[in-house]
Amino acid sequence: MPEGEIPDFSECKLLATTKPQRELSVAEGRSVCLFTDEGRMALATLDSVDTETGIVDITVKVWEKVA
Repeated sequence: MPEGEIPDFSECKLLATTKPQRELSVAEGRSVCLFTDEGRMALATLDSVDTETGIVDITVKVWEKVA
């Protein structure tokens, strides 16, 4: 996702199903849509990276599984 864009459930699902990737590089401030191991849709945003310590802050939103 472009920096600052926050997709809703439908947009995330469309991206994750039409443009799947096994590996990717996510820059600070960017988000990625993914499926959890339980089949739920999730949006993970890389908030910050401390290059000295290797500590990363990530915000994750997980939607309920649609039956």
